[in-house]
Amino acid sequence: GSASKSVTNAKVEWGMTSFYTCGASTFAVWVPQAVHLPNGTVWSMLEQPDESIIIWWAFTTVWGYARGRVARILSGGTLDTTFANPNVNNIVYAMALQSDGKIVVGWAFTWVNGATRNYLARINTDGTLDTSFTPNLNNTVRTIAVLSDDSILVGWQFTTSSGVLRNRMLKFTSTWGLVGSFTPNFNNTVFVITPEPSG
Repeated sequence: GSASKSVTNAKVEWGMTSFYTCGASTFAVWVPQAVHLPNGTVWSMLEQPDESIIIWWAFTTVWGYARGRVARILSGGTLDTTFANPNVNNIVYAMALQSDGKIVVGWAFTWVNGATRNYLARINTDGTLDTSFTPNLNNTVRTIAVLSDDSILVGWQFTTSSGVLRNRMLKFTSTWGLVGSFTPNFNNTVFVITPEPSG
């Protein structure tokens, strides 16, 4: 059979499609294989230009390989073993893709691949940690949006970034420098950020 993936009500299942012939007819039968499944919940998926998908949330293994909360699945449904294990130490809830393929992730974690990354981090296209991105927030991130110029909007419960006051929403340049002129200063959580079509 051929490895593939199916999506039903936002639940992803991995297995093998086996083909059987009876007379002149050929039947395709989906055979789920638990060994290939992530060992925890997959919250959502992000499709990349090459039709591979990034999955994330609470799992720690996929196809028997260690994959701490983030993994990449090839278009054929198999694990991309060239995408390193990001090894995030807690759940990833928010994710956004920059134009260069780097992945911005956020929620409740405090380190990625052994390095301190409080609630927000950026992962390179090969799955390794982007060591140049060190925003150091003081509380969780639930929503991330990348604008047309690759600048990054982040929101939820934090009130500082590297000690600088930013109540529940902030903006980074594409290289992660804090945008000093962007200070909306919300008095409660920012649940979701939706950029306008103009960016």
